[in-house]
Parts: sequence; structure tokens; C-alpha cells
Amino acid sequence: MLKKGAGLDLRGRTLETMVIIATTWLVVVSWGLVGAFFGGVSKCHGIFGQYKVSMGGHLLLNGLRSVLLKPAMKWFLMWDRLALNSGPWLRKALCMEQKTGCFEHLHKANADFFFEEQGGAKCASDMNTVAWLFISAGLVASGNHLWKRRERQRRAARRPMRGEPRPHQD
Repeated sequence: MLKKGAGLDLRGRTLETMVIIATTWLVVVSWGLVGAFFGGVSKCHGIFGQYKVSMGGHLLLNGLRSVLLKPAMKWFLMWDRLALNSGPWLRKALCMEQKTGCFEHLHKANADFFFEEQGGAKCASDMNTVAWLFISAGLVASGNHLWKRRERQRRAARRPMRGEPRPHQD
């Protein structure tokens, strides 16, 4: 359609370039979110502007916070405390010289980084965008699986069983 109408062929290198650019964009935005989770709210890009979210204000983001971010924060803080409370020689080998925590960024983990109270309006926008991209990808993958499964069952129903004569044989 695009080839005949606009003279643009999206196969080959053009499609590869588009995929590489989109993947690079997603990686940059995602790493900004990881940096914001570990205390650097300024690392978010706010791809689609700022999205002001308060505690309990957005179903998707609060769901991600309670299902993904809070457990991740607890897990990282557990490892930080474990390393900090290890023996003196192990603590000296693992920990950095600082006032709080053992590792440089783990003690700064914050599951609430995207809320307006934390100055995370840009992070809320990025988080919403990335979450919807992953949800959409999951729905497309599920739909593809169900479609292929239905097609396989349809073909299997048409296929003659062993020992039965084929329709063209009398």
C-alpha cells in the first residue's frame, strides 16, 4: 500500500532502522525510569509532557507501584541491609564508604518516585507510556498465540485420520 501510493518500501533496511530507533528510544526512557527509582527523579524525560499523579489517583500507576515497585524496593533494601550487617571483612569488601546503606544507590530506592509530591510528573508520563507499550505488546502476543492455536486446530480438524481414505479416493 505504501509502496504503490507513496513510493516507500518499508521492507529491509528501512524497517530495521525503524525498529532500532524505537528500541533505542524505549531503552533510554526505561533507563531514565530506573535512575528515577534509585533517587534521580531528574533522569526522567517526560516524553509526552508532565503527568501529575497523586497517591491513589491513577489505577495503572498505583497498580504498578503496589505489584512491582514496592516489592522491588523491599527486595533491594533487604540486600543493602544484609550486606551492611554482614561480617566486617565482607562489609569492607562490598560496601562503599558512606553514611547510610552499603551500596551507593540501593538505599535510595523509592517506589513513589512518580508522584507529584516527589516531583515526578515527568516520570509519571514516562511510566504510563512504557506501561501501556508493554501491555499492548502483551495483548498482541496473546492474540497472536490464540489466533495460531485456532488455526492449528482448524487445520487438524480438516486433516484425515490415519487409515481413513482421503476424500478423492473411493
